[in-house]
Amino acid sequence: MAVSIAAPVVVLVVGHDFNGLYGQDSFFYQTYATGSLRDALTRLRPIPDFTWPPGYPVIVAMLSLVTGVGTLPGQVVSLVAGAAVPVFTILLAHELKPRGARWMPWLAGAVVALTPHLWQSSAVIMADTTGLASAALGAWALARYARLGSGRWVVLAAVAICFAIATRWAYALVALPLAVAGLHLTLRRRASMHAALAIVAGLLVLAPVGLPMVSAALDGQAIPFSISLASHPWDPANALRSTYDGPSGRFDFAQPMGLYYLLQPAQPYHLGPLWTLLAIPGLLVTLRSATVIRMAVLVGWPLLVLGFLAGDMTQNTRFFLAALPPLAILAALGCEATVDGARGWASGPRRVVGASLVAVVVLGLAIQGVSAVRFADSFIARHRSEQEGITRLASSVPSDAKLVSFGATLALRHAGRADALELYDQDPAAITALTADGRPTYLIVPVDILAPQWATSPPGRAFVALRDGAGLEALDRAGAYQLLVTHFDE
Repeated sequence: MAVSIAAPVVVLVVGHDFNGLYGQDSFFYQTYATGSLRDALTRLRPIPDFTWPPGYPVIVAMLSLVTGVGTLPGQVVSLVAGAAVPVFTILLAHELKPRGARWMPWLAGAVVALTPHLWQSSAVIMADTTGLASAALGAWALARYARLGSGRWVVLAAVAICFAIATRWAYALVALPLAVAGLHLTLRRRASMHAALAIVAGLLVLAPVGLPMVSAALDGQAIPFSISLASHPWDPANALRSTYDGPSGRFDFAQPMGLYYLLQPAQPYHLGPLWTLLAIPGLLVTLRSATVIRMAVLVGWPLLVLGFLAGDMTQNTRFFLAALPPLAILAALGCEATVDGARGWASGPRRVVGASLVAVVVLGLAIQGVSAVRFADSFIARHRSEQEGITRLASSVPSDAKLVSFGATLALRHAGRADALELYDQDPAAITALTADGRPTYLIVPVDILAPQWATSPPGRAFVALRDGAGLEALDRAGAYQLLVTHFDE
């Protein structure tokens, strides 16, 4: 299963000469992991502040001590973690399968392994696959503890789940039902020592992140590692809204937030309609054979993740990945239950139904595999082209000229324009002062996005001030980005 992700993703990455960097966030991870964090680790200093929790960058920084500070360590960590997700899903499904289930764990692993978005996330320098693999490992270890009762499994569960939290805050939601299940299991066994060891182990994992946060909060200072939390103000009423004004500008979405995330499982880049439909009988099977650990993993985990996303203010396809393993297991449960039900009918034509269902499953996996290749290939090719376009635009800017960008600033700095300024950090007064000397200032910005999304925010107002003040002349375009230069009326 691991090879089914790793091999084709490596082929696609190498074929497109893709460095795993896209947008802005991946550049943040790369710069932080191989820069200030790596330096802090080598000097045995505290972990420096970052936009997101530092779990993934810590692994990348440690690997970079062996591979060097290029993009390779970040890509390797994402790829290995992505390849591990279906493996942990199989192991988790094996622990959770009801009596009589046979091939359900393998099907669950196959569904995860062929999920298109997991391929994409395995190819980029982002924390998604690392957090997901850690959460799946933790859930499996907890399920092992439920069956075997050995204390080492609940300790491993605590370590893995807490590392998932230290990688992406979203997994704090997953930790809630798993923690309740773990507490129930230790109380039922009267294993207070198991619970104590698990709590201590989990706190030790979270300490490098949690202690600076608590200390800053007590001192009334800015809380480290929490910038991203401000971008996701949660409100249950958001589930019914499609227009939002928030930290990331103004959004006018085609669908209300709740409907968007409710439909995400059925999208072809995630489970697709077949496996989403089969998850419904899988849920019924789970409820009929409910145990604490099954309810925590297969109901609590996806319910809390999707419930939070429904009240968020951002629509992002990759956020659904946090709920992938339990939903894939539900789909596999529903599939085996449906096939077994059809085969249990009387002989004759009804047996054909069972064979037909098996054929549909095989065809569904084949279609999902083709979709994974096409989706990942399209994503990599698109962002490789975007990087080339940004580099081409930057090549037209004199090396001693002032350069301002929005959305491409870190890409420009990575490409050698360390002096590139971020428009997000400017306001009308600052941008006016920047151009007061009358020398040309060049901009590389997505004009079509700036206007509707950021019109009332500092970057949008700064752009308007520059356009209406100094004046802007369009020189070139590459995809969504335009190269503009200020000009002054004589």
